Amino acid sequence: MAAIRIEGREHLPARSAFIVPNRMPSLELLQELESMLGGPSRVAWLVVEGHLPGADIMDYLRRSRAAGILGSLARQSGIMLAEQIHDVMDKNRDSQRHVVLLAGPREGGDGATLTDVPGALLSHMDGCSLFTVPVYVGMFNEGMENTVTTHLPCHEIRMRVLPDIGGVMQGARVQEAWMECAADMFAELPLPEDCSLARMLLVSMKNHADGKIIDGIDDTELPYHHLLAYALMLGRHLRREIGNKRLGVILPPGKRAALANLACIFAGITPVNINYNAAPEIVRQMMLRAHVTRFITDERFVSKQSEFEWPNKRDLVFIDSVLEELGKGRMRVWRTLVHRVKTEYLLRYLKLPQRKAGDELALVFSGSTAGGPKAIALTHRMALFNLMSLQSRMQLQAGDNMLCAAPLYCSAGFIPGLLMPLLYGYDMVTYPSPEYAGGRLRKLVLRHNITAAIGTPDLAHALVADGEDAPLLSLKHLVAAGGPVPPSVAKAVETQLHTPLAGAYTLAEAGSLVTLSRAVESASEFPRQAGPQAYAAAIGEPLPGMAVSISDPRQPRNLLPINTPGLLWVRGAALTRGYEDDDEATIANIRNGWLRTGDLAMVDAEGRLHVFGTKERYAVVHGEFIPHAALENLLREGLDAADTGDGERRLAVVTLTDRDARDHLIMLTTLPPEALPPDISVLRYAIRNEGYSENWCPDVILSVAKIPRLPNGRLDYPAACRLAKQTLERMA
Repeated sequence: MAAIRIEGREHLPARSAFIVPNRMPSLELLQELESMLGGPSRVAWLVVEGHLPGADIMDYLRRSRAAGILGSLARQSGIMLAEQIHDVMDKNRDSQRHVVLLAGPREGGDGATLTDVPGALLSHMDGCSLFTVPVYVGMFNEGMENTVTTHLPCHEIRMRVLPDIGGVMQGARVQEAWMECAADMFAELPLPEDCSLARMLLVSMKNHADGKIIDGIDDTELPYHHLLAYALMLGRHLRREIGNKRLGVILPPGKRAALANLACIFAGITPVNINYNAAPEIVRQMMLRAHVTRFITDERFVSKQSEFEWPNKRDLVFIDSVLEELGKGRMRVWRTLVHRVKTEYLLRYLKLPQRKAGDELALVFSGSTAGGPKAIALTHRMALFNLMSLQSRMQLQAGDNMLCAAPLYCSAGFIPGLLMPLLYGYDMVTYPSPEYAGGRLRKLVLRHNITAAIGTPDLAHALVADGEDAPLLSLKHLVAAGGPVPPSVAKAVETQLHTPLAGAYTLAEAGSLVTLSRAVESASEFPRQAGPQAYAAAIGEPLPGMAVSISDPRQPRNLLPINTPGLLWVRGAALTRGYEDDDEATIANIRNGWLRTGDLAMVDAEGRLHVFGTKERYAVVHGEFIPHAALENLLREGLDAADTGDGERRLAVVTLTDRDARDHLIMLTTLPPEALPPDISVLRYAIRNEGYSENWCPDVILSVAKIPRLPNGRLDYPAACRLAKQTLERMA
């Protein structure tokens, strides 16, 4: 039986209240809450049709003849339900009576989700007035294996009563209160006294010596005990030869990149994975902000990446040359040492650098935003909390393996794609980039019975690009991180591969993933009348330890109701405390533990995040919020203007503001004139026929030779706005 820990008793209401727990996993916890509120006579239970609690709880309620309300989300409005709750509270004015919500577990629910409460009920609460007290129930196991859970048995159940909520937007505020409490509880979890990833990785790789890393290019394998031996050997060499505390790593995903990063970690050197696909100016800024002057790479990669602006040869450490210099004899000695010496003696002999939770593990970079990429110190604490949250949500088991097709310099590469398999002992298959993979990635999944695959949305596109309708039965998690998944790709994954496509929102400031779902919902599944949420796929609930909040873009930290787009803020145990050598950016973007992301997003009633793009990419036309990305998807579908195979955009939407501060939607396109509607009114009628308002129709369609792109392939929005202005001026 799980230990039960009660917190926040001081927030118990002195008056009748609507008590809203995020879940009620056990009868014992229910009885604890009932006792805290004054016993059975002071409590009435609210259950909702279709979402009944477990059989043991229902049996107890029947036997005890508890007072209660049977609500119906299909037949009752929020106001009607609130009136029922008020009636029960006021039935006996001489004695206080609370109404407590009981929600049953979701069928087929994800691991470590926020709540079992149906989202429609939270939406109902947004429109009614009640004296509401949120209660958060967290369920935890010991150690790093499935630390956060939603299933019994578990090691400990913590119930925390939160401050009461009154007034408007109660559903959104209860949801945010749960998220904040979940993040706080996660941050309070005990970490090992020695939080060194070096020590943990060594122990894990010793325990999973038969695990292996497989190169997806040539199918060569390297067992983990060999990888460990070579990394320890190379780490000793780097510790002697590299005086710097940081070392740039310029390598694609694979055995050598894993070896270089592990060697740095074992040597107490901070690896800085450099984006070798970025523009030269961006790369120079990365090197300058990271204060790196030495780099580790591979001679073959240098010759292949000829367009990259390489540092001077004297500043490069060639990993293949170093291994050859160290010699096969020394390699055999290290393999024998790692294989035969017990873990505790090996740790004592190696004297790995001890690290505290706040010590630097790696250096990563934010996206190429205004002012260039910002350097972020990824600490051991951030990495450990990230790993624990990912494992809790994905719940991979012994025998599972992972395909990573994301570079180590991106958020989906370093922690999920490299550290997670090594720390939990899963086999790892690597592939440099899905961009030119053809059918190779599908063959890798089939050949190695891959159970989890992570990469950018290009990974999902590559798996369905050849059109072959063959299920990938082994694949339990296909994670598309770092960008929106086009609805057509999500649908193709579902119909061709018969596997769920998981969306994910990533932030370098959080080290890795912020949200993760088990399936990306097609945009067409949302009702048109629901508003802008109908035009973007959900990319998952926040991972354990992370919280998200949506505010008015014009009034930061002014919380918006559920299903309302606005500015996205993120908070959590794995969030950075600031940017390296950039106090101005830290002060501007991090407030009271919340990070302003600069992205426009929405949280729906189920707690899932929808991201529409950056805060610059929206318009307000006659009071209606119109995200550019949503409008672009609509126009692409209607005009058959999907992006070309080489990533070139065929259309883009920008907003230009006139002297009266009114927004105007402008569409740029490279489509030939014959592919465009003869008149803007034709497009307006087509948009209305699709169920959208006229506000969604661009004011002007401008034909251009090319739409500006950033080096990472995304739209260069400032340049696109300038192009639109210049084109309009020429037409005037």
